[in-house]
Amino acid sequence: MTNFLFFFLELISNSQHSLCQTHKNEKKIYIKDFKWTITIPESFDSINAIEWERLKNVGRSETFKATGVTVTPSSKTILTFKKQKFNYIDASYTIIDYTDKEEYLDILKYGTSVIYNTFKAKLPNSKLDTLYSEEKIDGLLFQTFKLIINVSKSQTIEVRSYSRIFSDKQLVINITADNEENLKLLLNAWENSKFIIE
Repeated sequence: MTNFLFFFLELISNSQHSLCQTHKNEKKIYIKDFKWTITIPESFDSINAIEWERLKNVGRSETFKATGVTVTPSSKTILTFKKQKFNYIDASYTIIDYTDKEEYLDILKYGTSVIYNTFKAKLPNSKLDTLYSEEKIDGLLFQTFKLIINVSKSQTIEVRSYSRIFSDKQLVINITADNEENLKLLLNAWENSKFIIE
């Protein structure tokens, strides 16, 4: 869940998958581990693994400076795509050793509170609004965290994080956008993605 934090904080201060081109240069990606297919909008470009790791390291450092919390790397990145500075989608998973729903929800809420507190410390003059909910994507229920950051009267950034347990893996999809058009593009890609359920 904290991958979007790593990317965003840098801007303000390998599961098996296949990629093929679709019409209009969209990128259709199949993630074998989750039997998940998503089509990334044509205007978004892949972030290479070296750059993504660098951004995550900056994010870990900024989180520690802001909150005193040490973020231990445990997630495996599946995909990362961006457009301009504040518009991107990423997906990752973590191997988990818990199955109790209450414990899972407690861990999610703790993680999102660290994210909220980091942004609050880094952007003290910004207004932050949060919302927790559940949403169905292709018939599967995902825990959802929404963060709206009003940086100024003319700049708002919206972050959404979707999480679900698949057997012993927690899948997390993060979407960040700084305008309605890019948010709609990314949400459309995510909401129309497909999971093969057996």
